[in-house]
Amino acid sequence: MPNKNTFSLSDSQPLLTAEHPWWKGALIYQIYPRSFQDSNGDGIGDIRGIINRLDYLHDLGVDGLWISPFYPSPMDDFGYDVSEFCAVDPMFGTVADVEELVREAEKRNIAILMDLVFSHTSNQHAWFQESRRNKTNAKADYYVWADPQPDGTPPTNWLAHFGGPAWDWDSKRGQYYLHNFLTSMPDLNVHHPDVQNELLDVMRFWLDKGVRGFRLDVVDYYFHDPSFQNNPPLPKGKTPKRFEPYLMQEHLYNRNHPAVYPFLERMRGLCDEYGDVMMVAEISEAGGVEHSAAYTAGGKRMHTSYNFDFLSQYFSPQHFKDTIETFKRLSPDGWPSWSFSNHDAPRVASRWGGDAPSDDFKKMINALLLSLEGTLYIYQGQELGLEQDEIAFEDMKDPYGIFQYPENKGRDGCRTPFVWESTKDNAGFTDTKPWLPMGLDNKARAADTQQNDEESVLSHVKDFIALRQNDNVLKWGACDFVHVDEALLVFDRSFESVTYRCVFNSSSQQQAIGEHLHNDGAILSALGYRSQSLAPHGYVVARIL
Repeated sequence: MPNKNTFSLSDSQPLLTAEHPWWKGALIYQIYPRSFQDSNGDGIGDIRGIINRLDYLHDLGVDGLWISPFYPSPMDDFGYDVSEFCAVDPMFGTVADVEELVREAEKRNIAILMDLVFSHTSNQHAWFQESRRNKTNAKADYYVWADPQPDGTPPTNWLAHFGGPAWDWDSKRGQYYLHNFLTSMPDLNVHHPDVQNELLDVMRFWLDKGVRGFRLDVVDYYFHDPSFQNNPPLPKGKTPKRFEPYLMQEHLYNRNHPAVYPFLERMRGLCDEYGDVMMVAEISEAGGVEHSAAYTAGGKRMHTSYNFDFLSQYFSPQHFKDTIETFKRLSPDGWPSWSFSNHDAPRVASRWGGDAPSDDFKKMINALLLSLEGTLYIYQGQELGLEQDEIAFEDMKDPYGIFQYPENKGRDGCRTPFVWESTKDNAGFTDTKPWLPMGLDNKARAADTQQNDEESVLSHVKDFIALRQNDNVLKWGACDFVHVDEALLVFDRSFESVTYRCVFNSSSQQQAIGEHLHNDGAILSALGYRSQSLAPHGYVVARIL
């Protein structure tokens, strides 16, 4: 068989049922709206730009769009510091634009998922402005306030993700307030029943606009331990993923409090009132598969949950097997979600492929994602094989990167504008200077240059998406691992009486696979496959039963 991709649709056509709703096995495309498409020439992407590119997304074959926050915000953390929940920041458009986006997406059988940020707000939010006035106003307990210790220091040793204590002194209120992220992002007191009701009303507002689901930002930070105990250090022998004070604590008391579960059940109940609506919970970097299982347990909490296990630097067959089998063991009735890239992690092609990842490597990792059991998330530009852009310090916008520079350059490099047209200034993203510069290397990977190239990363990804979308086994089949070693990852996907064997070569060396695949007559997709071997970064998916 030639060293290129081959595809053929199976005879197993998917049917939506109560057991298999639209979001199970779905492919969700994440849009970072600032960087997707500018429609009004201000250098910032917007809702109208997304509407103008819906045909591209429909042609790609996605089932849903997860759109990062477009609420009004001072943009200290680019929309994750919300100053008003039931509105749209003028830089992105209007609520009417969102309603049009929902309608136009539905015409193309694409669901819209909004990003809900319920852990915290901006300090410019009206709730916080009232809460900080005094200790007796109607919203006095909407946020997490605490008195100083007798020596004036913060109430606990909790640390913020963006550096320093997780507490900041407010002289007007005369207390400390909790912020797990920037000081301008105070944490909501979701223990308070009025806060819970307010947040449910936010969900109702957007559900009434027709959105079909929500991605819940850092759901593990919704509830803190109200007894304000200090976090212990990491246990001896356990080292942080990187040298960063926040990661040197075991976060027992500032997150993952069990009070979260009844609230999640209230959220789930509200979504169920609207029919086939889904919620996916983000478990933050300090969490893991164990927490994902808890947040989706029992069929009454989140529909599904993803975490950072595949957004890390680790890339090995053993890591894939361990992560997926841990989820299956801890959540036997749960439905997983997997993502290789998002707006918070370096682009997967660079993170796992190094400084010069080949197109075959990019095709292979996309095929691997699309072969997994679960609901899948692809970050804008991943289908083009975009690589991490290098951003000069003077051009950086991300507060996390500015704080940690140069050891950690933050998230700007994965948030640079989408590359639509290779011959246009700013790659067709905008007619003016974009909010972040884009790299020339990625401009050469623009969508228009790949659309009609059968050998391109984009064409390969589109073909594999079409294969998955028309196949019960790939959408819903159970995953069972057959073999792992330093190079090969081998697993089966099975649905009813049909089984596919999936063999991936993660190495830069040719690998013999004859003992794992003997049937050359039922190849569904392959790259670099010879009957007994796989080329570097090759793979094969074949029907074996």
